[in-house]
Amino acid sequence: MKLNLRKLFKITRYGTGGGAYDGTAWWNWEKPVVNPDDLLADPLAGLGFSPIVRALQVVANDIARVPLRIECKKGNHYEVDDTAYPELSEILNESANSYYSAYEFKAWLTRSMMLWGNAFALISRWGDEVRELIPVRPWDMTLLPDPEKGGWYYRSGEYGDIAPKDIIHLRMPTYGRMLWGDSPISLGRKAIALGMEQENAGRSAFAMPGLGKIAITTKETMGGEAVKKMQTSFINAHAGPEGMLRPIVVQNESDVKQVGQSLTDQDWIAARNFSIHQVSQLFGVPPMMLYTMQTDTSVGQIAEQSRQYVDGCLSQYTSTWASELAYKLLPNGIDGEHYRFSFDTTTLVRGTFNEQVAALQTAVQTGVMTRNEAREMMGFPPIEGGDEVLIGPNLLPPEMNRDQAESGDSDEPGSLDSDE
Repeated sequence: MKLNLRKLFKITRYGTGGGAYDGTAWWNWEKPVVNPDDLLADPLAGLGFSPIVRALQVVANDIARVPLRIECKKGNHYEVDDTAYPELSEILNESANSYYSAYEFKAWLTRSMMLWGNAFALISRWGDEVRELIPVRPWDMTLLPDPEKGGWYYRSGEYGDIAPKDIIHLRMPTYGRMLWGDSPISLGRKAIALGMEQENAGRSAFAMPGLGKIAITTKETMGGEAVKKMQTSFINAHAGPEGMLRPIVVQNESDVKQVGQSLTDQDWIAARNFSIHQVSQLFGVPPMMLYTMQTDTSVGQIAEQSRQYVDGCLSQYTSTWASELAYKLLPNGIDGEHYRFSFDTTTLVRGTFNEQVAALQTAVQTGVMTRNEAREMMGFPPIEGGDEVLIGPNLLPPEMNRDQAESGDSDEPGSLDSDE
């Protein structure tokens, strides 16, 4: 029954020979992948392609380093309230368990999700209190139907059968496999294999930099043995980087022509950028963050790219984290209040110092923020009287503007106590 349902929903485990992947058969980096089926069987093989490694590093590092807050719903908005679940705040921002810091834990699970399509962490509880979150190897996890109780349960080679409420399951978007995420590397295996083939071609071309296929013509009649000797002599003299410095000398009215294309002529940079854009499409990371050979990096464009990255890429990963953590760790609020998790990505889109100061100045002058709130965002301590809301005269009600004009204080901004 279980086997038939697994085939029906195509829920499989990664590995070779029908067994669980043990994490020890690392890919042979000396023989890069060129067969897309290798990437389907083992997504780890994709780590031989540097744009993939960079994409995983960018997203995992940002997920791990920004604060993960617990927020409580107050009316129509949410406010940070880490005091409601202090043990969860400590686990998710300081130490996930006895061996993993929160940074390492969040980074490892994010990389696993992006690589395998799924990432898992065991929820260790003492009674109703969550004490630890323990990473679980994704390559020997399976999701199986429960014919007795209905629903599903997880099976791990390390921890045996696990109820859904006792495990964090982060998954990439799925395209027909229901509760099991699809690995972007497996889905885009043909594009990745093409990029690896380009790397192999480039490595071969760099063995003779700057030279394409060479034709030597001569009016002198030569036999087969003489031709072979000339070919061998040319290779010995001009192969490798040192051959670039050795001139080609011809005699007897011979002529040397290039009949093939060199590495530069093949537009190598364009080929590399094409591969990087393919990886960008798979993971949603902007191409510039994967180091394409583009030079247009003005301050304004960098800020715009950061905003595009946070809104268009990172948000899908933070939403996956936040929704799964809330579903498994915050099933019920305290005293009927509703709580959620939220990643504070403010530091990723702040811009330059001058841009921050200009934006905060406008926010303070328009009454959106107090001076102390602005100072807190800049990492400065509060000042006395900094909690008052200041509003410029052009934004005050007409009657207050008239009162200021009559009192002779029209040049001074109004102030409203933040508690009023």
